[in-house]
Amino acid sequence: MRSSFPIFGKDDETIYNPNELLSLFLDCTADGFAIVDMENRFLRINHKYTEIFGYTEEDLIGRTFYEFSNPDFVPGIISQVKNGKAFTNMITKRFHKDGYMLDIAVSYSPFRNKHGKIIAIIAIYRDITKIVSMEHELNRTRELYELITENTTDMIKVINKDKVIVYASPSHEKVISLKPDQVVGRSLSEFLSPEEDAILDKKLAEIIETGEPQILRKKFTTCEQITVYTEYNFSPIYNENKEIESFVSVGRNITDRVRQDATIRNLDRLSITGQLAAGVAHEIRNPLTSLKGFSKLLQTCSIRRSKRITLPSS
Repeated sequence: MRSSFPIFGKDDETIYNPNELLSLFLDCTADGFAIVDMENRFLRINHKYTEIFGYTEEDLIGRTFYEFSNPDFVPGIISQVKNGKAFTNMITKRFHKDGYMLDIAVSYSPFRNKHGKIIAIIAIYRDITKIVSMEHELNRTRELYELITENTTDMIKVINKDKVIVYASPSHEKVISLKPDQVVGRSLSEFLSPEEDAILDKKLAEIIETGEPQILRKKFTTCEQITVYTEYNFSPIYNENKEIESFVSVGRNITDRVRQDATIRNLDRLSITGQLAAGVAHEIRNPLTSLKGFSKLLQTCSIRRSKRITLPSS
């Protein structure tokens, strides 16, 4: 068997021996790589291992992994690997040389010689600290959103472009007496009159064209025959390509506001009616005052004339 051979074709005329090829592979891989012998001593690490954990070859080669911090289950895993079992993508916590914690995905495999005998253990490490941190942040954000949607009195819905409801907040039961599972999967058109549905189509088209939120108002009767007025604010939801793929609707019960507005309008009408009545009374009172004055004047003239007629002659 040849001990040196070209491997990358005509573009690379370099002749590689097996040791050089192994070194090339270890230095180019994106994962941390360590080889441990059957006495648990480090035989080899690559550059990525040093980047992840901070330890150099001088720190590790010839020393056992027991001399470094490891999770409690590692010795048991190593024993099973020595018996031929492999473990892949185990999520663990490890320490950097400087003492801070890392999230590491690690795989262990037996390293066999050409006769099939296990002569060492291969450990492959991947730093997933940033990924785990983002997942934790995403979970916290999701929990926060769930807390908000489960406790808000506003009705929050997500609909796709076909107007099918894909999410409904628990507040729907409080406002319109429908549980979320009675709403999700149904078309929003089922809850609208033909006129309201046509207005909604127009609003959604405007959102797609302009990207601006739109408002829709609706009056409906609940299962308990209670009239409820609601106002919905529709906003676009974009995908990773900055394309609108769905809409979020935030609905609010404005029944009290509508009733207050109606009361205020009635008061305004009463006020106007009162002002009109006062104006009419004023216009009527003016000629009546004149008539009253003329009436008194005529009465006075009549009395004087009567006295002049009844005086005795001298």
